[in-house]
Amino acid sequence: MSEASRAGGAMRDTPFYRHWFQGIGEFLETAAPAAIDAFVERCAESCSASYSRGVYERAFAGGRDIAGALAELKRAFADFDYTLDGNRIEIRYARCGCDLVNDGLLSSPMLCACSVASCRKNFEAALGPGSVSVELRDSVLKGDGRCALVVTVLDRVAPPRT
Repeated sequence: MSEASRAGGAMRDTPFYRHWFQGIGEFLETAAPAAIDAFVERCAESCSASYSRGVYERAFAGGRDIAGALAELKRAFADFDYTLDGNRIEIRYARCGCDLVNDGLLSSPMLCACSVASCRKNFEAALGPGSVSVELRDSVLKGDGRCALVVTVLDRVAPPRT
């Protein structure tokens, strides 16, 4: 039985996990781009499904508009801040939001691609497939003072411009 199993299944700071995640970090730094992309998409799907997708779906529920949904997201996520400008949303975090980074298990800036994909999956769960594009603007893991993602809501679902 592993240490994590003895601890009730919770991930603990054990030599096994440190060693295993070190291998993941090395993979992220050395694998072919196509392999990293496939890995990141699956990780982002799992991350989104584990919690944040449901928060986004609830934020947009009942026909709530984008401004209303963003206000709900700000209430739901302690470190979430945003600026809405037409169909562009800049989402800002004062620190990296990845639990694997915050738990000290990974530190590769390649994980930022997972954050981008997870953000896209969260918005698509609420607005529909292909409804947004997401790009990384700033990254704590890349040395910036914050993390920032720019979400563009595509015209087919964007609110009318005034």
